[in-house]
Amino acid sequence: METSSKYFLRMTFCFFLLTDSSYAADFLSIACGAAAGRTDTRNIEWVTDDGFIQTGKNLRGLDAGFPYDSLKYFPEGRSKNCFVLPAKNATTYLLRISFYPGNATTAPSIDSPVDFNVTVNNDLWLTYAATADIRPSGWAEAVFHTFAKGEIYLCLVKGTKGFPFINGIELREQNTSSYSLVKKGKFLITSDRYNTGTKPDNGTLLRYPDDPYDRIWFPTPTSEFPAYPRVENMSVTSSPATLTAEDGYNWPPTKVLEDAWVGRNLSSPNFQRPDGLTLLYVAFYIKEIRPVNVSEADPIGMTLGLNSFSFDVNITNVNDLTVSITRNISDALTVNLTVISKPWSKQSAILNGFEMYSVQDVDTSETFPRDQDPLTAVQRSFGLEDWTGDPCYPVAWDWVACDSTSRISKLLLSKSNISGTIPVEISQLKNLTEIHLDNNKLTGEIPPSLLSLTKLKILKLDNNSLSGPIPADFQDYPGFTFSGNPGLCLTGNGSCASPPGARPPSSDASTAVKLVSNKLSITVAVVLAVPILDYLMRN
Repeated sequence: METSSKYFLRMTFCFFLLTDSSYAADFLSIACGAAAGRTDTRNIEWVTDDGFIQTGKNLRGLDAGFPYDSLKYFPEGRSKNCFVLPAKNATTYLLRISFYPGNATTAPSIDSPVDFNVTVNNDLWLTYAATADIRPSGWAEAVFHTFAKGEIYLCLVKGTKGFPFINGIELREQNTSSYSLVKKGKFLITSDRYNTGTKPDNGTLLRYPDDPYDRIWFPTPTSEFPAYPRVENMSVTSSPATLTAEDGYNWPPTKVLEDAWVGRNLSSPNFQRPDGLTLLYVAFYIKEIRPVNVSEADPIGMTLGLNSFSFDVNITNVNDLTVSITRNISDALTVNLTVISKPWSKQSAILNGFEMYSVQDVDTSETFPRDQDPLTAVQRSFGLEDWTGDPCYPVAWDWVACDSTSRISKLLLSKSNISGTIPVEISQLKNLTEIHLDNNKLTGEIPPSLLSLTKLKILKLDNNSLSGPIPADFQDYPGFTFSGNPGLCLTGNGSCASPPGARPPSSDASTAVKLVSNKLSITVAVVLAVPILDYLMRN
């Protein structure tokens, strides 16, 4: 198993063997960075990433075939950049992504070193890392359930070096019974997938047009496996049945069921367990495809095992089965699969294929729901719609901070070149402690509704073009600053004769009031003096 403690990424640039070209038309396949969509040699339609993400730059002309000849990279230095993929509520998906940084000596390429994380919604999927000497290319797959979420956030989270990038995204909807573990709050990362009866073909990987999920399969035996006897090229009609340690039927393609390993003991070699892997999900695919005499028509007995756990199954020539097992293997140094005939079985064991997945708990963290609509209004008002994904997770947007309760606690938009008025929806973010809107191009008045933010300690509105009154209650807070807005006034009487400082002293306000009072007294005196003078002059 080519695995790591942090990710499962097949470090191989692949060619595929196909038997026809009739894949499902509703697959979503995205060629990141491409100038135009096209149809590949497998008759799958690819589209550009337009409409799925608004950030990043395109790099084209890489020295590889489509869709690896272009990529999207993100030099802006943002904390994360997220593709928003359309999805259905409560639906299971297989998602595959690919990476090819290019050959730095012969064509455009991504500079090394580079490292970044890839997340699905809030689940950490993999860590990509490349150095000047090691520039891995390959693909990774994950299976997950959307629960109540109607879209998928695929995010590239900035690391310590270089610019995140991605070449391809492939999303495949699955039958509701498949990989049912994901409906129990688990996130599956593909480790291995073998068609055990297929002869190796110069390392070529397999993708079958009758596979409803367009999975990538490895042929066997390889150098890792014994050369078990095979039965091949049998005509079968898939008739799913389930006899499992857990629920679910994963709909293997018919091509996988047409051949198989056979033997009394089909145990796999020991795989080294990756550091950090605790839960492993294994799905065995079994169908009797050998000609069976009447005298041999009794059930065939097998014991299937994952390390120390075993599960007995009896099959006939009318079933095909998904037998799935999930076990904690944190105490084991290796992973071993066993397929052994029962002593009484007249026929030897048979195995058509198997899959293995790393299992982790789904991260259900999300920004506090009642903060999400007001924050969307802020985005719309300030033209920040290109920030996508969850505002707080797996890392926060650069211009917000979140507290331990997943509430928005800070708006950090100083010197952000934003314009327009201050949206009143900010006052609905009740846990705000800081608002930084200084040094921008904001106009209009300060919304009085900001007075309802009882936790607010810092309000920076300096150096904008705001006008109108400063709410009286804001004038006594040292963390509230308004300088550099000539149109603002202290008293709300419309004079706005001079801009206030960061915290207007109370003595200044008293002086202003006294000055108005003195002017009033002088005016009254002059008005009263006019008729008296007139009377004296006439008499």
